[in-house]
Amino acid sequence: MDIILKPFAWLLLAFYNLTHSYALALVLFTLVIKVVLFPLSIKGKRSMMKTTSLQGKMKQLEKQYGKDKQRYQEELQKLYEKEKVNPMGGCLWSLIPFPILIGLYGIIRQPLYYLAGLTVDQVNTVIKAVEGAGAVFKGNSGYEEIFVADLLNQPQYMDAARTALGEAGSKLFTMDFHFLGINLAGVPNWKIWEGPFDWPTIGLFLIPVFVTLLNVLSSRVSMKTNSFNKNESNPAADATSKQMMIIMPLTYLWFGYIMPGGMCIYMAANAVFMMLQDLLCARILRKEYAEMAAKREEQERLEKEEEKRLKEERRLKRLQEAEELKKSKGKKKPVKLEKKKGPTNEAGRIGLRAYARGRSYDPDRFGGVTPYQDPDHPVDEEAMEAALKAKAAKAEEAQAMEDEDLLEVPEESAGSEESDGMEESEALEEAEDLEEDESEDEDIEE
Repeated sequence: MDIILKPFAWLLLAFYNLTHSYALALVLFTLVIKVVLFPLSIKGKRSMMKTTSLQGKMKQLEKQYGKDKQRYQEELQKLYEKEKVNPMGGCLWSLIPFPILIGLYGIIRQPLYYLAGLTVDQVNTVIKAVEGAGAVFKGNSGYEEIFVADLLNQPQYMDAARTALGEAGSKLFTMDFHFLGINLAGVPNWKIWEGPFDWPTIGLFLIPVFVTLLNVLSSRVSMKTNSFNKNESNPAADATSKQMMIIMPLTYLWFGYIMPGGMCIYMAANAVFMMLQDLLCARILRKEYAEMAAKREEQERLEKEEEKRLKEERRLKRLQEAEELKKSKGKKKPVKLEKKKGPTNEAGRIGLRAYARGRSYDPDRFGGVTPYQDPDHPVDEEAMEAALKAKAAKAEEAQAMEDEDLLEVPEESAGSEESDGMEESEALEEAEDLEEDESEDEDIEE
């Protein structure tokens, strides 16, 4: 961690030696950080602008696949790959100031270790020497070092600390933490009613409020410069941005009342430079965005023309298929009525349904049904045999009559109509029904 923070500490100390103002040193430190990170910031701004320019297509995908969330995510990923857009690109670069904020917090909290270059044991020695000289610290123990560094501006505490350190006392130097009459080494107290009611206390209380207002304004400027076209706004993204405009400033407000005032100066300067950076990026990227928008419009126009051409081809193809189908229906082949075949045996009938059991139905296939014999009245076998022969003869006679009466249906020519064949078929069926009725009457008479 020291490898990263030592360069930051050296830069902050250099600006302090140049300006002899703790607040101005923090402002210049913030400006240098913004300049160094400007290439990454403009890259993130470009990514956010590209993502915003795709809102129209994203709405179409949401309307088309809104119910199928998995398919919507797949199509959205394909869109990002096609347009070469990283949706997280803008967010990642915007998170870079947070590690810097944490690092600067460590430097501000421990000025004796990072700015004066003392070791941990030497810092503890200085703290004990100042306490032995009568200093009483009642705040957060994490800010005891910056409290002692502020007390070193008083001669009695500086002499006590140098005496305790011996030769290492030469490293100590005074650092003025005051700005506009406000002690930036102190932590703002949000309980303003506890007093005292003087400018240092009231001014320190107002600094976090001022920082919060600046961050709200910075968030609005950033949201406005992410897109140059009002029609490309995304309601969901706008709602999220509005929520962030409330959450992030409240976070800075909370930080302001738990950290030393020097951190509020950094956060205020960072918000101002962020607004200037967004305006500058928008000015630089305006021409690039216009070219990108024109290119996308031309691509969409070509895609629409291609879709229109394919649609017209499909329409012509359907018309051609319909015309061919119409021509094929005009050339009808002659209809040939097949000869109606009657049942091969009388047993195949059930009432008027000639083929109810099939033409090859044989009730005696498995030896027939054994007639019932009453054990008390023996059956006359000769009479039974005569009845069976009569039945067989009757069936042969009926079959012969059917074969003689069957009519063959002549084949129609190409111009014959199907209605004539249907009438002849109905006539044949009526003739068969009449024959069956006659045979049934004969059975009844017998």
